[in-house]
Amino acid sequence: MAEVMLVEDSPIEASLAAIAIALCHPSVRVHEANGIKHALSALAGRSSPTVVILGWRALKEVPAVLPRGGARFVGFAANLSQQDAERALAAGVESIRERPQEWRAFCDALGALLKNCLPELA
Repeated sequence: MAEVMLVEDSPIEASLAAIAIALCHPSVRVHEANGIKHALSALAGRSSPTVVILGWRALKEVPAVLPRGGARFVGFAANLSQQDAERALAAGVESIRERPQEWRAFCDALGALLKNCLPELA
């Protein structure tokens, strides 16, 4: 079973993403982390999820180098500055996708992101 870690500061944003994932890919297990520091601590303490999805604040606060375990780091955020995006990509974030505001587009974009990162879902 594929595992995904959502890294969001806002419990509401994390819940929306978890619901969207459950709707489009019910077989994916979702873990939530409140911020990048909590996520990196959780990754150091147990086996890595397949994908770590970083929200806006997590992308802004990503350290200079992300750990190179088995997890793939991807961004899913709205209104991220070009400078923050470039810094996150240089640190090891694989890709960053724009986070739509409308619910259906949000679900579709998150579903597509997961299909791209988890070939077994395609």
